[in-house]
Amino acid sequence: MLRRLKRLREHIRYHSAPRPGNAWSRAMDFAFIASFLLSFPAAFLSDLAVRENRSAINLTGILARTPGGATDAWVMAGTNQSGGATASTASGTSGRGAPERDDTIIGNFTLDVADTRRGWPLVTSIDRSPGRLTIDLVAEPVARTNVQRDGNDPIQRGIEKYLIKDDQAEALDAWNLDGIRTRRQWWAWFPAIGAWWLMMFAIAGITIQTLRFASLWMHGKRMQRHAIRRAEGKCIACGYDMTGLEFNEKCPECGAHVW
Repeated sequence: MLRRLKRLREHIRYHSAPRPGNAWSRAMDFAFIASFLLSFPAAFLSDLAVRENRSAINLTGILARTPGGATDAWVMAGTNQSGGATASTASGTSGRGAPERDDTIIGNFTLDVADTRRGWPLVTSIDRSPGRLTIDLVAEPVARTNVQRDGNDPIQRGIEKYLIKDDQAEALDAWNLDGIRTRRQWWAWFPAIGAWWLMMFAIAGITIQTLRFASLWMHGKRMQRHAIRRAEGKCIACGYDMTGLEFNEKCPECGAHVW
């Protein structure tokens, strides 16, 4: 098996055309290696610079006070939660899905959790921000925005009981965060680095081939101009008319070799 592979390699090498070793091929080799080395910092810098804010969890609910003075909370139907799922209204803090006749509606609340997605072309990191609680009470003219977490607040205790009852563990966890929590998506780093490598090598290759085409075009125009001047008996460098002059390999005007 190894001998067969060796013979196959020698056969391919024998029938393969030799790769031209000129400045343009060396430039492509350099671009290949340089783009690979630069793909790592490019992916890292894109993780730092490229940011996209998205709402991960958005719970909107109603607050009610029972005749016993306790605060009930539940999420209204149709509220979107991480991924667009519809939140349940199956239970409140007392196991009810809607206020009783004797309950008093005291306002509503919104718990919003935002994620910052970082990286390009793939998301390599996700920053989860602490949940932002907004409480809008009927008795207060202005809604409370960005309410700080307070375990002794009866309204917040009612909301927390609902989140526990309704299995909203992700929302409760985000609400209890003290600061931004970063989750690295390591599986996305290698494809992101590969994508950066391909993109930078493609850009470098297109640029090198464009310069090569421009160089060949300019060389062709220069050769055409030299051929026309030589046919007219002029210096190929400066265009000095050498008709009738004694043969000389150099131009008497500029000293350039004309033959």
